[in-house]
Amino acid sequence: AQATVKHAQQLLHDWSDGAEFDLIPAMARLSLVSIGEALFQVDLSDRAELYGRALQIHSETLRDEFRALFVLPDWFPTAAKRRKRWAARCLRDLISQLIRERRATGRYGDDVLSILLSAVDELQGESRITEQQAIDEATILFVAGQDDITAALSWCFFLLAQNRACEDRFREELATELGGRLPSHADIA
Repeated sequence: AQATVKHAQQLLHDWSDGAEFDLIPAMARLSLVSIGEALFQVDLSDRAELYGRALQIHSETLRDEFRALFVLPDWFPTAAKRRKRWAARCLRDLISQLIRERRATGRYGDDVLSILLSAVDELQGESRITEQQAIDEATILFVAGQDDITAALSWCFFLLAQNRACEDRFREELATELGGRLPSHADIA
């Protein structure tokens, strides 16, 4: 919640009253940087365009493959498969880099990446996972979370814009409940 509030404030700072913008890319950027901080304790603001593009390609490819009657193997030399391999490599490289940095600094916390690394380093027996499994799990969480949050935020704001009475009620509730302060996780209920 703190990461989302922080990055939403930064996003709003760059907007001006009356200016038009494309909602979906704005919400995609917000979800990407918020998830990066929440899951991995990293600020991806300066790399949002690169990883946003990789996430977009990844999502589009998966959507197209789910709809296809027949899916070619990923090694097949087509433009779509090359884009998919680039996107997957880009995202896995990010997670691998974050793991290397985390191990080098020894800075662990209570984020998802730290939890996954403890499952690699500390757990024994069947509970232990490999580093590749940790990379794959972190990548899946990053991709899935970004897609869902982008869609939810985009639809939320689109639907509010379609119904002025609901938008007014929403604004009133925010003003009443928050009283001018920033929202927190405790405000969700």
